Amino acid sequence: MKIQKTQQHSLWPEIQQILEFWPDFSSPVSSIKKTKGNKKAGRLIVVANPKDWDLVKTKLASQVGFQWVQKDLLAETHSPTSQGKSKKSMSFYLTEDGPVWVVRTYLHAFGKIKNSEAHPQEMASNSQVGEVEGHLGYLSSSTYLEARESVGEAFGLVTAAALNHLLHVDFYGEDLDFILGSLVGMGMAHYQFNKVRRLEKSPLQILWTLNGQTFPEEIYSQGKNIAIAVNLARHLTNLPPNLLHPRSYAELLEKIFSSGSFPQNSFKFSLWNEDQLIAENCHLILAVGQGANHKPCLVHLSYRPSCLQNSLGVEESKVKAREQKNFKKASPTPDNKLQYKTQDKPQYKKVAFVGKGITFDSGGLDLKPSSGMRWMKKDMGGSAALVGLAWWVAQTQPEFCCDFYLPLAENAVSQNSFRPGDVYDSKVGLKVEIHNTDAEGRLVLADAMTVALQDKPDLLIDVATLTGAIKAGLGSGIAGLFGNRDLWIAQMLESSQKRGDWMWPMPLFQSYQTALKSQFADLVNASEGFGGAITAALFLQQFVQNCPWLHLDIYAWKDGVEGPLLESGANGQPVQALIHFLNHFNSCSPIK
Repeated sequence: MKIQKTQQHSLWPEIQQILEFWPDFSSPVSSIKKTKGNKKAGRLIVVANPKDWDLVKTKLASQVGFQWVQKDLLAETHSPTSQGKSKKSMSFYLTEDGPVWVVRTYLHAFGKIKNSEAHPQEMASNSQVGEVEGHLGYLSSSTYLEARESVGEAFGLVTAAALNHLLHVDFYGEDLDFILGSLVGMGMAHYQFNKVRRLEKSPLQILWTLNGQTFPEEIYSQGKNIAIAVNLARHLTNLPPNLLHPRSYAELLEKIFSSGSFPQNSFKFSLWNEDQLIAENCHLILAVGQGANHKPCLVHLSYRPSCLQNSLGVEESKVKAREQKNFKKASPTPDNKLQYKTQDKPQYKKVAFVGKGITFDSGGLDLKPSSGMRWMKKDMGGSAALVGLAWWVAQTQPEFCCDFYLPLAENAVSQNSFRPGDVYDSKVGLKVEIHNTDAEGRLVLADAMTVALQDKPDLLIDVATLTGAIKAGLGSGIAGLFGNRDLWIAQMLESSQKRGDWMWPMPLFQSYQTALKSQFADLVNASEGFGGAITAALFLQQFVQNCPWLHLDIYAWKDGVEGPLLESGANGQPVQALIHFLNHFNSCSPIK
């Protein structure tokens, strides 16, 4: 249904600015021309292999006539993000044609880890003692990561120089991951929240070359799309909760993904408001949001590739109706060997995503302390990550189906707030007793996951800022990864390593299930004591049935400045890993 709008899309102009990125891609010149007056130009040279720098420098000096005067040399530094296994060198030069920044970065060639495309498990199995850092290679650095961190940080220095005319970005190297990571790092460094809010546009024109030649537009588009997806997730998460609440969030998503905005009308936006949530028995979503002024809703973004548009047509509704009729409740099972069997399953593959969209979490009647409540605008970070991913899907048009389910609610305190001790029927029929109102995220996810399963996806992935327990165990930089299929877990871990979007596998330890027992219902929504991230995942497992499933417990926030993140705030976790995962998604089984 269409949203009945009560206000204009005041957030839309700044979202448009993020989606524009650097829209003026053009065939770049081979040198920076001298500028006059108050116009300032500069050059950023990115060298993948530092051994090539002397050759590159000589070549540039002969071509352009630069008179190199090294003003400052930043010492080679170890990158904490890359586990200390890489070095980066940034140099600054003054020339007669303007300032020049040079970035040289590389991975230490240690052990068998020489190929950026090597599978992490292969790195572990093929290495000798001491050759690999450990952790099965899943926390090892990658070429993409090194480029993103180094070039993003360097671009921050370039931005601080207040160039107002022209920046020539010149890449030297052949590694696609290095170039892609560099582009994403620059894009992430380009984002600053206040500048976007004020709709400030930089007068800087950016020209690109690769090895002194015209930059391939296809590679540029790949990097641009990833950077936009990450920055879109970051900006949504950074927005204050008085501006981004369930209603305004849904309106903004309709604006972004309304039918006709993308090729072949491939995206469809639909929404269940409060009345429809009641009709669909989504009582868990309703319970969480019933205390807020802006009532909860469930947004569904549906992507179907163009190759299926004609083949589906009016028949799609018949298929869905048949699926709905054949949808049967199934008791949850820990047996990850069971196969997900369906009747009348359509002959195309689907992956469904569910993202927690709590626009502000006060904790409800189990009120958070002020220190714990301060940044709870970020509790919709899981949904924001999936909005960025959905935008990337719309741009790249993969040849499989994607559905995004975003339950949006605010966990507020009022006379209507749900209470500890309340019992609610979930959409799937399980009765849930509320043990703690601050464990609200798993409630909205449970009903949304049940809705997602009605369309019989081949894989279900949920993303949520779900527990503080995962941060206590893994820190803020590593997401917890749970799942009921080892092959899919391994594939997601590989994607996280390749893109430096760190995750670590966590167990669905079934013995902890007893902590969720209730005397008055089928289960409680939370438990006391240790292992909170695991019991939260076990709660969600009750609603997965036997569908292949991955659960990402994320933090979605950076408390300081590092690499391309030039300000604290939302970091876009885990958009880059999910993009890599979908780029290699195989319709039959996890990729080799």
